[in-house]
Amino acid sequence: MINHIPLIIGMLVAIISPIISYYVKIPLVLIEFIIGILFGVLFEKDVINANSVAFLSYIGFLILMFLAGFEVDFDFIEDLKIREILFIFLYAVMLIPFAFLSTSSFGLGFHYMIVTPLISVGLGLPILKESKIAQTELGQKLLILGSIGEITSIFYISFVNAFLKFGFSRAAIKTGITYIILVLAIFFAKTIKTKIKKYRSVVKNISLENTHIFIRLALFTTFISASLFELIGMEPILGSMLSGMALGYVIRKKGVINKSFYDMAFGFFVPLFFVYTGFSLNIASVSKNIIISGVMIGVILLIARFGISFILLFAGFKITELPIASVFISFPFTLLIASIKILSDTKYITPEQGVVILIGALFTSLFYPIVFKFISRLYVKDEDI
Repeated sequence: MINHIPLIIGMLVAIISPIISYYVKIPLVLIEFIIGILFGVLFEKDVINANSVAFLSYIGFLILMFLAGFEVDFDFIEDLKIREILFIFLYAVMLIPFAFLSTSSFGLGFHYMIVTPLISVGLGLPILKESKIAQTELGQKLLILGSIGEITSIFYISFVNAFLKFGFSRAAIKTGITYIILVLAIFFAKTIKTKIKKYRSVVKNISLENTHIFIRLALFTTFISASLFELIGMEPILGSMLSGMALGYVIRKKGVINKSFYDMAFGFFVPLFFVYTGFSLNIASVSKNIIISGVMIGVILLIARFGISFILLFAGFKITELPIASVFISFPFTLLIASIKILSDTKYITPEQGVVILIGALFTSLFYPIVFKFISRLYVKDEDI
């Protein structure tokens, strides 16, 4: 007999979370996660820890990772000059050793070095769109910085995953083959798109009249790529992220998927994932030291990004724009959550260390958006936009 109580609880949270998020001005996914923690405190773990719920939660995680790759905006990147792209990419790459150094300087263990260079703009995009700088030149530069940084982070964390599992040599081979296949797939799709005249009109017709086709395509690419990555011994969620990136590169007019696929994902699967994750957290293991370490990770995220932000001056940023740029890419909630799964599966971190990273993700996602909104108002006021 199917236990419907976990599904009822999950859907109840999915219904009330947007209302709470609207009034308290906290990102929706954080509300869902916090409510999950509260349920974990109030109820026995057996109430929700059912195989069916765990499976649906896993699907939600795969879809969330797909969206993390899909949200990369290649249109903005292609409009940039090569010099600007190279320096933004250099910034994202140099952030890795500098974040390692910053983490070590603060006395945190080497286990946390891996997560501090990560960049993800899943939470940043809606906050940016709500601000008055979204349509300004600065807003466009922030989008580009976030997109290139996220691409670099996805490649970086996928290599780390392979390195922890197979060692350097085999990791280099496996990730190299993965990236080659990805590039070939994108190149093949792009060639079809430019060479076959009917392709563009067919996609247009489908996007206007048969939006469910895109939902099926997105789900298919998510599941098949996750399966392929699992077959080669790599983390399935990385396959989902890369498939989202590849599909996002081919499909530039994302309005259809943004409406249909996002509604489906955030209407059920993604909320269930965050509720289940929060519910599964052992709150009794959270000590004062764990909280302090988590907050320190959040502080290091910002310090590391601002510390080498001068590189962005060569990419067209003004010196007065460096603080807001650093803050904008300092709350990579999606990839921090993914890193906990990746590092836990490879036994690189303990459950307690995973909680530390989780607290860092919560701290940055609650505090830095407020800082960003405040700084963006100052910028708008100064520029009289």
